[in-house]
Amino acid sequence: MNLIKLTTTDQKLKEYNDNIRRCIKDEPDYFSEDDLVTSLDDLISSYDSVINDPECQKIISDVKDDLTDFTGVYIKDQYEFVSDYANEQIIDNNPFYISEKFHICEYGVCDNASQAIKRFLKAEKDLGIDLGNCILCLHPIVKKNQPAEGGWRWHKWGPYIGVKDPQYEYIHDEDDSIKFVWCYHLYGVE
Repeated sequence: MNLIKLTTTDQKLKEYNDNIRRCIKDEPDYFSEDDLVTSLDDLISSYDSVINDPECQKIISDVKDDLTDFTGVYIKDQYEFVSDYANEQIIDNNPFYISEKFHICEYGVCDNASQAIKRFLKAEKDLGIDLGNCILCLHPIVKKNQPAEGGWRWHKWGPYIGVKDPQYEYIHDEDDSIKFVWCYHLYGVE
């Protein structure tokens, strides 16, 4: 697995902004000039930049990363909006790989990026495969932001590979040992 840095071009950014301008015209209640971008960084954040932010440190998991290189690891609420405007063609390998020895899903829930990266590296080693060029996208789930009813549920987002011990269907109902998790998704890049 080779986690790579995403890139874009001026033309791709222009296409994105042209699309946003159409959306502003068609749906002014949902889109505004604030949605226009000047760089890929306006659309997607690197994991490094977020986990090193002091404000983020106040809410993220107490399970700290043990890896240090997070090239190709990104955080975004709506990744689909970015993929069409990156130079690379992003593909969703679903299912990633299945064998009698090992089943691996390309998405799930973790406490930090290190856990997800190690999961895919182990799959490569155990199966004798190369996942090729990829990016790992993470989406934060903060317990305190979840409603008392009808919020985020563990079983809908793939296997939990972290070290906590979830006891309930909804994260809102968990005790204070679980305050935050990441949903992860590995995308192939061609």
